[in-house]
Amino acid sequence: MTLKKNSFVKLEEITLINTKATIFQKNSDDDFEAGLIFSEPTNKALTIIQTEEIEFFFVKLMSLNVSKLLNKNCKLLSKSIKFSDDIESNKFLICNSEIMKTTTNLVFTKTNLFQNEKKIIAFSNSIWKIC
Repeated sequence: MTLKKNSFVKLEEITLINTKATIFQKNSDDDFEAGLIFSEPTNKALTIIQTEEIEFFFVKLMSLNVSKLLNKNCKLLSKSIKFSDDIESNKFLICNSEIMKTTTNLVFTKTNLFQNEKKIIAFSNSIWKIC
């Protein structure tokens, strides 16, 4: 995935335990993607981001994508996340969500977290309640 200038807008910076991450959202109504960059950890001995920290930020990105896809607020009811690779700091990650099915109150989604077009870091199936 090529990162074009001005295609992502910085939303916020979050620090969780020893990990700082910057969250971005795609500046387009046609493409619903969110991005993430982990900064260098405060503990230099840790170069790989911990699974619990990745999960926290991945759920945050999924929430951004689902809210933008539906143009409504949603609450996460259930998730199944599988990790396929480690994440190092200072790598730009892209989260892409797809709605699989929608009912009156629920939304079923599939989400992937990529480091580039070919390297999937994590993937998830989740159920959201429309608020």
